[in-house]
Amino acid sequence: MIYVIHPDGTTTEYDEGKPSLERMQQLVGGYVRKLPHFTRFKETVCAAYVDEDGNVKHASGHHGFGVNNTAMGLWQANSPHSSRLVGNMVILTGESKKGW
Repeated sequence: MIYVIHPDGTTTEYDEGKPSLERMQQLVGGYVRKLPHFTRFKETVCAAYVDEDGNVKHASGHHGFGVNNTAMGLWQANSPHSSRLVGNMVILTGESKKGW
């Protein structure tokens, strides 16, 4: 399963198997960066990703790259080393996670 946590607090779910690099870049809005220590979502093993350049895009005023408080809260629950997140967070679980 693929979950996209948007800056406005909404979540979009996709059941489409393992995403390609191009699909992941589309979902996060740029280059893909894995968030360290983010391993649990909805009581299951997962991996989470954001746009590598999200903070720069936010500072430049790019549309869609607002601070993502929902994503930050989820990351803080998984890691003591969390920081500000902007833009979409993509969470992969199950078959979608394999190979990422």
